Amino acid sequence: RRCGYIRGLQLDGQVQKDIWESPLVRKGREALKSNPCRAAATAMLFPLVPPILVLSAANQLVRSLRGLPDSSGVAGEQSPAEGVHLEEGKAEASGQPSAPSQRRPFPLLSRRVGEALGSAQTWSWIPIVQWMYILSFCFVLSALSPRLLNVFLSWMSDVMDGLDFSILLVVTFLIGLFMFLLPPVPGAPVYFFAGALFTKACPWGFWPGALISISMSWFLKLAACAMQQKCIGERLGGNPWVQQACGVHKPLIRTIESVLRQPGMTVGKVAILCGGPDWPTSVLAGILRLSLLQM
Repeated sequence: RRCGYIRGLQLDGQVQKDIWESPLVRKGREALKSNPCRAAATAMLFPLVPPILVLSAANQLVRSLRGLPDSSGVAGEQSPAEGVHLEEGKAEASGQPSAPSQRRPFPLLSRRVGEALGSAQTWSWIPIVQWMYILSFCFVLSALSPRLLNVFLSWMSDVMDGLDFSILLVVTFLIGLFMFLLPPVPGAPVYFFAGALFTKACPWGFWPGALISISMSWFLKLAACAMQQKCIGERLGGNPWVQQACGVHKPLIRTIESVLRQPGMTVGKVAILCGGPDWPTSVLAGILRLSLLQM
C-alpha cells in the first residue's frame, strides 16, 4: 500500500510536470510575460501597491522586533540570514575566507514582496508604460463611444423629424454604414435607432415600419461587413507590417483561415463569423484574401 501511495505521488508529479510543459500552458506563460499583459496587470493592481507596501513593512518590522527569521512562507526553507551564518560557520571551520553575504534589495519589506519588486525592476518599463496608455485609451473609448453614440442618434432623430420616408431610409442607411465602419461603435444602438424611427415615421403603420427596419438593418450589416473586408482588410493586407501584427503566419490564424476557406456553410465557419466581433472578423477576412461571397 505504501509503495502504491509513493507511485501515485510520482505519477501526480509527472502529470503536473507534463501539464506545465504542455504547449498551451507554455504559450500562456509567455503571454503573461508579454508587455501588454504586464501593462494591464500594473494598471489594475497599482492602487493596491501602497497598502501592500505598508503592510509588508509593518510585517517585517514586527518580525524584526520579535527576533524572528525572515520567512518566505515555505515550510522547511531556511531564511537568508540562517543561510549566511551557516556558510560563514562552514568557511571558518575549513579555514577558508567566507564569501560576502548577499543582501536583499528591499530589507525593510518582507521577502515575498521584496522579491516581487526585484523582479519588477527587471521589466522593460518604457514599452509597458506605452501599453498602459494604449490600453487606458481603448478602455475610455469603449466606455464613452456607446453613450456618445446614443446622444448623436438622439440629435439625428430630432434633425430628421419631418423628412420624407424614402429620404429617411437613405439617410439612416448612410449614417448606419458610416457607424459600422468605426471599430469601437456597437451595432445595437444603430438597430434601435432604425426601429424607433421607422415604426413612427412609416406611412403604412407600425408593423410595416418594423419589417422595413429589420430588412434594412440586415442589409446594412451585410453591406458594412463587405466594406470592412474589401475596402479596409484587403487594402491593409498588402502591408507586411499589418500581416506580421495580425500573425497570419501563426498556427491560430492559419487554422482560422483553413476553416473559413471551406466552401459552403460549415459549423466552424458559422461559429467564427457569428461568434467573433464584426469589425476584426471582417477585416481579418480581407487581410487573408478570402472570398466575399463565401463569407
